[in-house]
Amino acid sequence: MNAAISAAGAILSYVQDTQMQDTKHIFQITPYDLKSFLVIDDRSCKNLELLVNIQTLDKKGSLIHVLDRTVTAMGSRLIKHWIRYPLIDKEKIRQRLDCIEEITRASHIHQLIINHLKSVYDLERLGSKISMGQGNARDLIALKNSLKKLPLLFKELSLFKSSLLNGKDLEDQERLLKELELLAGLIENAIREDAAHVLNEGGLIRMVTAGNWMNCCSFPGMANRGLQRPKPKKKKTQSCPHLKSNTIKYSAILSKCQKPRPVRFRIIISESRPL
Repeated sequence: MNAAISAAGAILSYVQDTQMQDTKHIFQITPYDLKSFLVIDDRSCKNLELLVNIQTLDKKGSLIHVLDRTVTAMGSRLIKHWIRYPLIDKEKIRQRLDCIEEITRASHIHQLIINHLKSVYDLERLGSKISMGQGNARDLIALKNSLKKLPLLFKELSLFKSSLLNGKDLEDQERLLKELELLAGLIENAIREDAAHVLNEGGLIRMVTAGNWMNCCSFPGMANRGLQRPKPKKKKTQSCPHLKSNTIKYSAILSKCQKPRPVRFRIIISESRPL
């Protein structure tokens, strides 16, 4: 485990050096043991056609093409990982099979969950982009729409008995959902729906008013992060003694020049005298 911790620290240091940014968004590293999975080498994976067809090198005709019925990018990556690293623990395998049986029996709930998931974007990629400061208005709007679907998903999943589905093993589930709901409201009140996808074009932030200011500050910690209530602008007159004296001096000069006097030319013609 000490070697694993050292390797993880080296990877984080490499990311900081190459990305020139902080890595505070990486708050947890989960170790795994290869003894918990059936190790399949690359040659066996290719010959068994688990992920690609050995002839066309395409997904069609492989095992994942038959099993993958996911509607999100996160689910597609997860089932790919499950096929590539299958479980060997009988108890965990039985838990998965019980989940599948329970879902197939409740077909109406299954269909509702699929409909909700169709509106969920790739939260893993969105979180990484936004955390690294590379997100745009489209990413924030997608994050907001996805977060709004989470309470509906948790509501439908709570009807199942399996702990892998109902999320009862998740710590502080209510607090987590509340914070995610507040985050979605913060994005909705701060980001314009018609904002340009390119940040350089501007027009990303909504105009802060007294109404959406209260919604923005309802998110934990936002009131202490420099977000202050907008105050009406007051016109202030500042007196500057040098400016005042110069103004009086220039006004006096201009007052004399307001009525310019006509310039008269007098031409004197002298008679020429003979030498």
